Amino acid sequence: SFISLPRNYKNKELKIYAYLQSSDVFSVYNIPFFGNYDDIKRDFIYRKIYPISVGISMITFGLTFMLISILAYYKEPEILSLVYNSMLCTVIGIWILCYYNVTFLFLNVTYETTLEYISMYTIVPLSFLILKTINKSYFKIQIDIITYISALVSIVLIALHFLHIVPINRGLPLYHVFIILGFASLLVVRNMDLQKREFSESHRTILRSILTFILFFFAQMVVYFLQLWNLIEPNVLTDSFLATGGLTIVAAQTYNYLVYIADSFARKQENASLTHLAYADGLTNLSNRSMSEKIMADLDKEDIDYCIISMDLNGLKTINDEYGHVAGDKYITDFAKILTNCFEPFGTCCRIGGDEFIIIIPETTEDNVIALIEKAKSALGVLNALYAGFTRSVACGYAFKHDYPDDDAHTIYLKADENMYAQKKKMHKELGILTRV
Repeated sequence: SFISLPRNYKNKELKIYAYLQSSDVFSVYNIPFFGNYDDIKRDFIYRKIYPISVGISMITFGLTFMLISILAYYKEPEILSLVYNSMLCTVIGIWILCYYNVTFLFLNVTYETTLEYISMYTIVPLSFLILKTINKSYFKIQIDIITYISALVSIVLIALHFLHIVPINRGLPLYHVFIILGFASLLVVRNMDLQKREFSESHRTILRSILTFILFFFAQMVVYFLQLWNLIEPNVLTDSFLATGGLTIVAAQTYNYLVYIADSFARKQENASLTHLAYADGLTNLSNRSMSEKIMADLDKEDIDYCIISMDLNGLKTINDEYGHVAGDKYITDFAKILTNCFEPFGTCCRIGGDEFIIIIPETTEDNVIALIEKAKSALGVLNALYAGFTRSVACGYAFKHDYPDDDAHTIYLKADENMYAQKKKMHKELGILTRV
């Protein structure tokens, strides 16, 4: 902290008295500096710039990605480990700022030591919680028990302190026990995974980062005791172990998000591809019979009106026989494009057989359906005018849900199909096309 001296301090003796509320508090004090306030503050910030930067970065990074992870968790439950890891990153950032006594630069923290212990006590149960989340195979029950006990102990120690029953620093020996237990658990689980390789790369990265942070923590504690025994002098290198350990958490978290985003994108692409293969017609890229059945099954679960249109191309067999299957396929694909242009804004077009198509349109009117059918027939007429090799035409029939309120979607489709075949029979007679048997 900074203490302002009176203007008439010259030729006067300055005495500093330290009053301790407990006999077991830390007995190490920094050497007092005397000088201009701004100069001392700038020098202090310069000497602490590394932990200050790391602490602020960890808090900012942790809070940002914790929010992102929580929002993503509802769609991707497996991201829970990243939620806890973001929380750990934030807590470690707070602890680093408190450990290096720099929180007064940002906040008027009266209880900086208390905040330091609270954040420190939170690190252990969070680490166990991360291990519990990512570990599904190795010593699961034992790790679950240690996780709950460490969380309970931390909560009790913090509560006892605020109830003025037991000072928060009295729990340090117990805290050290849990650190050793956590380190041992992480090592055991990591060793088991090295043999069986059951963890994802993301989870391995989390394990490695926490283990690395604990190692840097141990190194910082060794340095602390060496300084306490006057075996080494404080310097920038020896005071940077804890902050460097914090950076490993940030680096691991960043890597994990990059891996998650890449994996998530790849999975979505794969799922989209598989869905397309399952529900798309290979020739026309329209929806296929499976999709039409799925849509009709979904319609049976809803209380809405809809229309199902059944369509069947005329003369496809004759075109295949006389002009070849390439010409027949072109007939089909050209018609599929017409359906897409005419009907897709209003409903779903499906090819359910060689020359059979259905269109499912929710919440529409008969006038709209008739207009769309006439539009599709006109488009076929345009193709006939442009490419006069053979005549293109289609038979159509439709049925509405409101006309058959007690029937399911499949039955309504059969009604539309009956109407289509009635028209087809009439068209075949007019066009002189032999009806298929």
